[in-house]
Amino acid sequence: MEIITLKVNTQSDKAKQLLSLIKDLVNDGDVQIQKSTTYTEVKRGIHEMKRGKVKPINELFE
Repeated sequence: MEIITLKVNTQSDKAKQLLSLIKDLVNDGDVQIQKSTTYTEVKRGIHEMKRGKVKPINELFE
């Protein structure tokens, strides 16, 4: 199985068709979607900063 990364303009009709096809392929088991761990880690870090658990990077060097 090959790994590819796609960035899709979701405003385009052709892109919407492509995403629909990908979802069908996932449901059939022909394609697997691997979620990016970087996105999840960044999102978690932002939430922790908002809750005050972690200081923003600029405050660490003051």
